[in-house]
Amino acid sequence: MYRWGYNTPPDSPRGFPRQSERSYEGIIPDLDIYAIPSQDSAPKKEIYFVALIDVLTHYGVKKQAAKAAKTVKYGSNVDGISTCDPEQYGKRFIEFVAKAIEGN
Repeated sequence: MYRWGYNTPPDSPRGFPRQSERSYEGIIPDLDIYAIPSQDSAPKKEIYFVALIDVLTHYGVKKQAAKAAKTVKYGSNVDGISTCDPEQYGKRFIEFVAKAIEGN
């Protein structure tokens, strides 16, 4: 059982507990705006939800120091350093999503 607010960084956005599950009655467009229904011929009626989940943290002194330390250790031209400035992060994230959608 997940307890809200535990095992998350203190500066993480707080979520809300899920509403109680409801049985399948079809998609309610005003409520289920991201819902994708299973095919009509599927043996079990299901609704799928696709979402991007990303944890954003404040890019403050700690993150800047971490980036500087990793740059000194690995060099400035190394791909894969997870700590980066917001502009670089945004560009990298958009490239990742584009590749995932294209399937390359």
